[in-house]
Amino acid sequence: MLFHVTTRTEWDPSAASHTPGGFEAEGFVHLATREQVEGVLERYFDGLPDLLLLSLDEEELPSGAVKWEPGAGSEPGPFPHLYAPIPRDAIVAVEPL
Repeated sequence: MLFHVTTRTEWDPSAASHTPGGFEAEGFVHLATREQVEGVLERYFDGLPDLLLLSLDEEELPSGAVKWEPGAGSEPGPFPHLYAPIPRDAIVAVEPL
């Protein structure tokens, strides 16, 4: 299982896929393992309201689209990056944070 943090404003439950705002600029979707989620929340989302945690079935992500890459600076890595939008079929749970 992999995870993605998003906001309620970015999340469209009726869409065929989830494409976060930074996807076009970066070319990938930031994902995390269960162990990495807390650090991601602290570093990038501290104090932001209305966050959602998407739980993803790795088997439903596009083949070869997940790459494990180092974190920025001193961040613990590697982090999973998805080089495609998140397909709706891969999202198995959406939980408020």
